[in-house]
Amino acid sequence: MIYTADGTTGQDNTVTGAKLAPSTITGAKIATGTITGGTSGNIALATITGANLVVGAVADANITGQISTSKLNVGTAAGTVAAGDHNHDSIYQKKYANVIVVAQSGGDYTDLIAAASFANTAASVNNPYLIKVMPGIYNVSQSVNLNPYVSLDGAGTTATIIRGSNSDGGVVISQGNNTIQH
Repeated sequence: MIYTADGTTGQDNTVTGAKLAPSTITGAKIATGTITGGTSGNIALATITGANLVVGAVADANITGQISTSKLNVGTAAGTVAAGDHNHDSIYQKKYANVIVVAQSGGDYTDLIAAASFANTAASVNNPYLIKVMPGIYNVSQSVNLNPYVSLDGAGTTATIIRGSNSDGGVVISQGNNTIQH
């Protein structure tokens, strides 16, 4: 028999853990959406702690919003997350402005014509470009036209070879105000 809370029969309008038998309230006995958080809901703020949750009870899909850094394992070792202000400047080579690297792999472009096309569009007297061609043999189907303020720098006469079978005036054509080096 359940008595109305009247303050005289041991009923005091509160449900506490001491008044409940261990493990009598389970997820299967609680309807979805009936327990809410917040001061206006059914659970007072800060009443559920990590010690009160079963490991794995909260799925990733149920976590939204920002997670404070105090809850993250920030560090540099395996199993940690990187801080938001970290950088790899001392590990990786820096990218220079207005320098395009053409390489067989690992460069900005593998196609010399595409690299020249980009540089020709972006270059000006106040914004010159350098196309650095790394070692390798580069076969072109048309002339590599270099507009003013676009220079070409290879890795040496035997290291960088640009070949073409076109008949439109040469393999590399300079429009002036640029430098072509082996």
